[in-house]
Amino acid sequence: WIDDPLDIHQRRKFQNSLTLLQLSAVNVDESDKKKCRFFVVSPRKKYLFRGGNQAERDTWVHGLNLHLKALADSMNFINDTVLFRKKTMNNVAILQRRGKI
Repeated sequence: WIDDPLDIHQRRKFQNSLTLLQLSAVNVDESDKKKCRFFVVSPRKKYLFRGGNQAERDTWVHGLNLHLKALADSMNFINDTVLFRKKTMNNVAILQRRGKI
């Protein structure tokens, strides 16, 4: 947790961390013979992680992909809401210009 984003000492605590908002994809490493590794992809970098076993890897991949889906769904909801409000405001402006409101 960072109280002051401008405080360099607080920011250093999270220097090697990746926020869930930075994820763009989570994929299983198909070349891994032990079936424990997976990739977390951000716009700038691809990270390799390893679960203790295949079940643990699958749990991580499933959970992170659920997060990505929930984030995408919420962004779509926000975009749809903004577009709806914009259209509504445009319709109100048109009705006002026509003197109907």
